[in-house]
Amino acid sequence: MDWGMKNRLSKVISPKTGKTVMLAVDHGYFQGPTTGLREFKKGIEPLIPYADCLFITRGMLRNCVDPNTKIPIFLRVSGGPSVLKDDLSDEHITTSMNEALRLNAVGVGMSIFIGGVNESRTVANLGKLVNEAEINNMPVLAITAVGKEMVRDARYLGLACRIAAEIGAHIVKTYYCENFTEVVKGCPVPIVIAGGKKISEKDALQMARNAIDEGAIGVDMGRNIFQSDSPVGMIKAIKAIVHENKSVDEAYKIYEKEKKWFLMKVAVYHNNNDIRIEERPKPKISDGEILVKMKTSGICGTDVMEWYRIKKAPYVPGHEIAGEIVESKSDKFKVGQRVFVSHHVPCNECKYCLEGNHTACETLHKGNYDPGGFSEFVRVPKINVERGTYLLPENVSYEEGTMIEPLACVVRALKLINIKKNHTVLVLGCGISGLINIQLAKLTGAKVIATDINGYRLKKAKEFGADEVIDVSKEKINLKAERIIICIGADKAVMQAFKCIDRKGTILFFAIPSKNIEIPTVDFWRNEITITSSYGAAPADLEESLDLIANKKVNIKDMITHKLPLEKIQEGFKIVTDAKESLKVILTN
Repeated sequence: MDWGMKNRLSKVISPKTGKTVMLAVDHGYFQGPTTGLREFKKGIEPLIPYADCLFITRGMLRNCVDPNTKIPIFLRVSGGPSVLKDDLSDEHITTSMNEALRLNAVGVGMSIFIGGVNESRTVANLGKLVNEAEINNMPVLAITAVGKEMVRDARYLGLACRIAAEIGAHIVKTYYCENFTEVVKGCPVPIVIAGGKKISEKDALQMARNAIDEGAIGVDMGRNIFQSDSPVGMIKAIKAIVHENKSVDEAYKIYEKEKKWFLMKVAVYHNNNDIRIEERPKPKISDGEILVKMKTSGICGTDVMEWYRIKKAPYVPGHEIAGEIVESKSDKFKVGQRVFVSHHVPCNECKYCLEGNHTACETLHKGNYDPGGFSEFVRVPKINVERGTYLLPENVSYEEGTMIEPLACVVRALKLINIKKNHTVLVLGCGISGLINIQLAKLTGAKVIATDINGYRLKKAKEFGADEVIDVSKEKINLKAERIIICIGADKAVMQAFKCIDRKGTILFFAIPSKNIEIPTVDFWRNEITITSSYGAAPADLEESLDLIANKKVNIKDMITHKLPLEKIQEGFKIVTDAKESLKVILTN
């Protein structure tokens, strides 16, 4: 064996251990998009640092692997039929030796189908490949592909491996089986085992352990790594067995430890009474994005509007988060910074944005972070990083940070209705949105009257600045107001608003009922009533909201009545929907 051949093999097979962990990611050459590799680059990038070699096709190498990577490449050079064909043995050489050299591969690999319809041609192809490879000191990996009708026993695999070696393969990839030592004894060249179909992580580790103990020099594993619920944990565990001689139990602990980092808890909404805590993979961030560990996440009144939310179920809701950056691929933010993140950001380019109506922007309406605020970690898309992520000042807590978005929605709403000092403002509903509206309306100098049927909330309305409060379950409202803000989705509140609105007055729908409303058209016409609504907040509103909180111009902190861990979200939803002695409920992590 010449120096060049030995040098190439030493890059794949560790000189220190005599073993190798090859990562097989060539499945698409006949399967197309494969689970775990649908987003190919995203799937393999985290695994490359832990593999000794990548077994890959030239197309995916060129398009999906950074040319600056140091990982050695074994190139698959055979192909032909897809999974749609009954006979997978009809393979040909698809990539030339010159191409392998151009791509700086350390080796080439192809399949042979012993016992298959095209056995003779695939074996002959192996011979031709070896002839060219020897001229160029290029190692050849022969894969003993198994047809559907073939039994994977020691007799058959021993036959296939021996033929591969006889034809000149420098390494053979085959399947593990009972009496594997007999396969190894009959094959004078190194053997690596294939992972085969996805099996449990512990079974895959046991298979690798058995194969190493019985003479294999390593693995060329794919699906049992990249289809694992913790791919990085799995390849680390395999590496520990192959190179560090760890036991299955020791390797499994490595996998489990990594899995805990790889997975996160999320709250999946099915309906108001069915919110399930599940484990999902932690989101992977791309260029310009950040990963935020949720510290606090508020339960919004809209989150419990079941008639509105159930259309999206099952999904992970939550849009009022504050947290800490734990990963960053953004030049703007760094790990460790405390932030509030807006789920909705405008494009700043459409006609609505250019006219200052950012909350009508389609990008704002469609955008969100991944997967939602009721999760341990949130991936913040690049556009949200650039236009909707705000550093929290030192004097603003995570709890107060959660309130930036609700407050910003009120900031925007009150801009729309132009409250003046001489106005009477009637706030219908004294939940959290009603109380925020009361506080901001009072900042204008107007007289504020608040209504509700809940004694606790009426008391809080008074504490947060209302000049008068009315318990509408006990007395009728007999007044006229220039501005009315509806902060409850009850039909009676809508009817009450039209009765109490003064001429030239404005009714603002901050909350909406579950069905269409009826407008008293004559009063609407003759009294020149304005009816408007407000949805969401624009960046300018968020900035103003943060300023109000940071400068203690509004009392937000005392509105938070309940703090619960994410795992108790169902209890939190019940507190919000019951609407008894509670205001703002936030989840913590």
